[in-house]
Amino acid sequence: IPSHLWIVISNPATNERVVIANVSSRPCPSGEVCIIRKGEHASCSRDSYVRFQEVRVAARAQLERLLAAGKLKQSRDADHDAPILDRVQRAVAASKAVPLEAVRLLRDQGLGE
Repeated sequence: IPSHLWIVISNPATNERVVIANVSSRPCPSGEVCIIRKGEHASCSRDSYVRFQEVRVAARAQLERLLAAGKLKQSRDADHDAPILDRVQRAVAASKAVPLEAVRLLRDQGLGE
């Protein structure tokens, strides 16, 4: 099973729930586009796309448990990739394919505007 990059795009320090975005080599079927170019992020070996319909809200504690159990692997903090993070936040907040709960959480944190 190929692993996919998931990016925490909300601020985990301010809420027990976080918005996570899936990044894949396949474009989003909704037709919306947010590209992370090959080499722009350490985990992207080719041009990759935010999968807007797969954006979700997750419990921060659950992600921490999965990390501790080795079921998830953290590549590095997205803060190191601020331009990418900002671009993904803006695209997710503007998307019609993203669940409203995720958009609200981003906007409540002043992100994606």
